[in-house]
Order: sequence, then C-alpha cells, then structure tokens
Amino acid sequence: MMSTENAILYQWPPGLGVDSIFPRCVVFQRICNVAQRELKIVNMKLPLLGDAFEKELRERLAGVPVLLLGDKRFNTSHEILQALLDSTSSKSIKGKLTRLASPLSFVTQQWANECFINSLVYARWLDDENFGRFQHGVKWGEDPDTIPERLALLRQEILRYLKRTPTGNMNAEQFATQLKGQFWALENMLSSQPFLEPMVQFPSMTDFYVFMTVQGLLTPDISQSTWIRENCPAVLAWFQKVDELSRAS
Repeated sequence: MMSTENAILYQWPPGLGVDSIFPRCVVFQRICNVAQRELKIVNMKLPLLGDAFEKELRERLAGVPVLLLGDKRFNTSHEILQALLDSTSSKSIKGKLTRLASPLSFVTQQWANECFINSLVYARWLDDENFGRFQHGVKWGEDPDTIPERLALLRQEILRYLKRTPTGNMNAEQFATQLKGQFWALENMLSSQPFLEPMVQFPSMTDFYVFMTVQGLLTPDISQSTWIRENCPAVLAWFQKVDELSRAS
C-alpha cells in the first residue's frame, strides 16, 4: 500500500517532446512513475522583469527541481529514491525501486551531469536555429509581451554556464564530432543488451541519467535528432523501452 503523503514536484515547464526543459526534472518524474506515486506537477515560470529578476532567476535555476513529500523537501535523485522506498509497503514497488540503484549509476550520473548534458545545452541553447524552434514549444507563463526579453536573459545565464565547460568552447564541427562520439559509444553498448547495465531486464538509474538528455536530443526542434534517428537504431530501441517502462500510468 502506497503512502498517502502529497507528492509535489516543482520543475521547469515541459517542452516539445520532453517532460521538462530541465533534464534533472525528467529523472525526478521517472523515479516517481516507477514508484507509482501520484504526482502533482507545478511548473515554474520565468520571474517578472524588475530589480529582483536576476536574483530570482538564479535562485530558480539552482533550486528547481525539488520534490515535496508531505512536509519534507528533496532535491537529489538519491534522496528521492530512498524516501520513496521508505514510504511504500508494496514488495513489488520496493523491488523496482531497489533495482534502480547500482554502483555503475553513480559513475554514470557524474558523466551524464557533467558532460553529456552539456551536449543538449549546446544543441538547444547555443545553436540559434534550434533555439528558435525550441522556445516556441515551451509554455513560459504569464505576461507574454515580456517573454522574449526574459527568455533572452535566461538564455544568457545558461550560455554563461555553458561557456565554463569544455563543450561551451567548441565550434560547430568540434561539437558534431563530440556528439557523434557520444552516440556511437551508446549505440555500441546497446547493440548487445537491452539496457545500459549488463544482464538487467528493467531500467536503472544509469538509464534514467542518460535518458534525460537523449529525450531532449531526439525532439524534432533539434536538428541533430535527424542524424541520431538515422544512425542509432539501438539507442532508439532502448529509448522506447525506457520510456514505456517509466512513463506515468
């Protein structure tokens, strides 16, 4: 029997084909889906223009996503996984949640959050044509007349972050080489096994950390999605399996 505690996820809004435009929100949602928790999703809006805009924007970028379970706040996937394990008495759900975690997922989390995710940030926010398409698929909130100005400031903040990473300093050719290398590696791994960890029959956190970025890179507003779909059939098959097994019921 599941806990009756309210579960509320504060996240950045969804976009075309993605649970949220902030990949970590995708992981939080998928963990809750596996736990079969009814989830109330509150989509954060861009702050209104004014003297406090920059401060509020940075606070939201740093503080969201956050999951509330009853009166407790959680902002890491490890904390959420443990809290959901502690709040259910269902043996079936406990089994699924227990299988999510593994030593490999700890290593993958670092790669996914410090390298692979930057490929999505580059493709979505730095590439002008991709960004032009991407921005129209997101519900940014109230005061639509000032959305372009507020969105430009958000983009500026995100690109400032990206510039501090190796990916942010690549030219288009270097980025294309990196992205293809990343997907060839995934394709090679997934060509002989259904999930990223060997000899498992259900997605793990390892899969979710990679899924959060692949979901964004496969959307039609990202031009690189065409190359991925044409050259990475094993990645596509894996993506569909993970999506099917971890989407909300």
